[in-house]
Amino acid sequence: MSVIYDVSGRVIDNLVSDYKSEGSHEVLWNASSMPSGIYFARLNVNVFVNTQKLMLIK
Repeated sequence: MSVIYDVSGRVIDNLVSDYKSEGSHEVLWNASSMPSGIYFARLNVNVFVNTQKLMLIK
């Protein structure tokens, strides 16, 4: 699962929620309708969780 959150912790976009086979995958976030600001991308794969801070500047 890959989810975008705002700084308040609200879910902004659910990018991937279905099963993906083993291997490399690319996910694109269309942020054209979002205001500039700080966002967080969280990737959950089984027990692995990774959160990255994103800065959107328009």
